[in-house]
Amino acid sequence: VKHNIGLSLSFADLRRGCRNEPMAVRSLWNLFRVLGAKFRPAAWWLDFRQQLLLLHQFAFAAVSLHTVSEMYVRVLVEQEHFEVLSKAAAEWAASCGALEAAGSLVKMAQELVNASPALRHPSLEK
Repeated sequence: VKHNIGLSLSFADLRRGCRNEPMAVRSLWNLFRVLGAKFRPAAWWLDFRQQLLLLHQFAFAAVSLHTVSEMYVRVLVEQEHFEVLSKAAAEWAASCGALEAAGSLVKMAQELVNASPALRHPSLEK
């Protein structure tokens, strides 16, 4: 990956990421945790999407593309890059199926609402 992200993974980790799903998921969450810790411009995230697809193909193939897309969208939401989010969601739906992507997006929206008291509606508290 051409981006300096401050996260080191060994070649052995990358090799295991192709076969070992739990290890690959942990590594990807670590990657997104590090990336999401610093605000990055929308253009950076758009460019990174292509790098992420290569990482998935060659280093983290044990993780489904659906899960990788969900992680990517989640960090976009946390960074409030809604201009990138619509394109990412459309690509996710095209590659993994609209119904599966929509279900995950609804679940993510519910989690965000539940985590923010300001977004809760009194009628939902009953």
